[in-house]
Amino acid sequence: MTKIDRQDLLGCLLQKYKKASANVQSQKTVLNSYKKINDISSVAEAINKRRNQLLKALEELADIGKKAFTETTRKVQELEVLNRDLTAENTRLSSDLDRLKLEYRRQIGVTPKAMNSKDKGKQEAASTGDDKINIPADTEDENAKPKKRGAPKGHRGNTRVIPSKVDSHMENPLPSQCDCGCSTIIPTDQTDTKYIEDILPVCSHVTEIKCPRGRCSECGSLVRHEDARHGPPVSIGPNLSAHLVLLRQMGATYRKISFFCTETLGIPLSPSGVLGVVSRSAEMLRPANKEIFSAVRKQPVLNADETGWPIAYKSSYIWGFCNTNLAYFHADKSRGAKVPKAILGEDFNGTVLCDFYASYNFLEKKQRCWIHLLRDIGNERKVLPGNASLEKFETRTWNLVNKGIEISKLDLSSKKTKRIKWFGKELLKISRMKLPDGKASTLAKRIAKHDKDLARFLEEPGVEYHNNRAERQLRPLVIARKNSYGSNTPMGAERNCIINSVIETCRLNNIRPIDWLKQVFAEPHKIPPSLFREK
Repeated sequence: MTKIDRQDLLGCLLQKYKKASANVQSQKTVLNSYKKINDISSVAEAINKRRNQLLKALEELADIGKKAFTETTRKVQELEVLNRDLTAENTRLSSDLDRLKLEYRRQIGVTPKAMNSKDKGKQEAASTGDDKINIPADTEDENAKPKKRGAPKGHRGNTRVIPSKVDSHMENPLPSQCDCGCSTIIPTDQTDTKYIEDILPVCSHVTEIKCPRGRCSECGSLVRHEDARHGPPVSIGPNLSAHLVLLRQMGATYRKISFFCTETLGIPLSPSGVLGVVSRSAEMLRPANKEIFSAVRKQPVLNADETGWPIAYKSSYIWGFCNTNLAYFHADKSRGAKVPKAILGEDFNGTVLCDFYASYNFLEKKQRCWIHLLRDIGNERKVLPGNASLEKFETRTWNLVNKGIEISKLDLSSKKTKRIKWFGKELLKISRMKLPDGKASTLAKRIAKHDKDLARFLEEPGVEYHNNRAERQLRPLVIARKNSYGSNTPMGAERNCIINSVIETCRLNNIRPIDWLKQVFAEPHKIPPSLFREK
């Protein structure tokens, strides 16, 4: 029965109840009039008949009243449930509104007054069954003096390292006058040495290549060199190609690179010409990218993250997998679990450091990022700055993280095993804290759901408690996305990933990218040297 049908039924019952009540009143009125008659022997039969009618009307009234009461009770219960749902929805919307207001204030550079109070500076370590750890306050004391700009008193600045190679020499004349005013200066054997690091005047270097022609002695056809038969008469050399690829990897747009080549280097090159050079260079780096991809599945520890990268103005993503040895990037239209499954394999044996995104749930060994969790807790504290339970929740979580860092540094022993067990118990205690409904309670449930994946860094070597490495590796791509707005084609996004994978892997293996790229582009028909030959 729908709500409308129930409302109609309640209205009908009320109408029947009114009619039955009127009928009872009418019967009572008739009986009262009969009772006023002096000789009632003649009307005894009529009185009995009226009394029976009154009893029947009373029964009907009671039956209708019972039904009306039942239906009214049901309606009240429905209204109570509806009111509870509306109250919860109103609380959630109010919390979302506060969060949006906070985000707006953050965008315009206004900090809520409640967050400037001293409560965070007065945080006390919650009772965790172990030693207390003092958490540094996130905000400064209002009465504290502002810190002066610049280096502290007595601090020696860090200057550039003296070059190991000197290409030219210059000598200044002896000073002609002393500070005291005397002009007679006697030379000594001592000298003061300074260095100037600079580049030579930038100019284009053109190499003319003569390719002799010949004629076949048998058929008489003209024979030409292979390089002369294919390609344009003027091409970009390996040195400039390497620099263009590096500029592109650093986030420069094709138009800006074109201006740089034309105005600074004196080599006219259009934006489409830069695109062609970078695209051909990326194809030369494809074998090296395949080598990186093959090495990804063999890594014991990997950091993983993803970021948006529009392709042809449609939502797409770039996935990043990295560690101290390599960096691999992959562009895909999907953000689902099928992408990491295809790259890592469903039976990946290593440990992956990641955030709480569900696409990584298929992995057997994961370390969820504590920094993401703490950042979400901090944002919720800004929405509800005066909530004591949420403040205690944040303090205890920070305490536990710092304790976990200390435990992870211990050598493998029975003491460390006990500390790891204590960490797991304390983690569950924090997840059971009573917190405000909404985002705060969701964060507590997140801790309970991922308790094992939050404690894996304690015992596995090389596993960090945060995913900052992947964030830093993706940062250049995020900056490039702001400049270029993504890629126009899937092939362009793939080549962008190839360039970033190769150059970042070079840096991680202590290989100068510019030197390695020059070597590859100078011999385009050979397999590129391995990126993992040295560390």
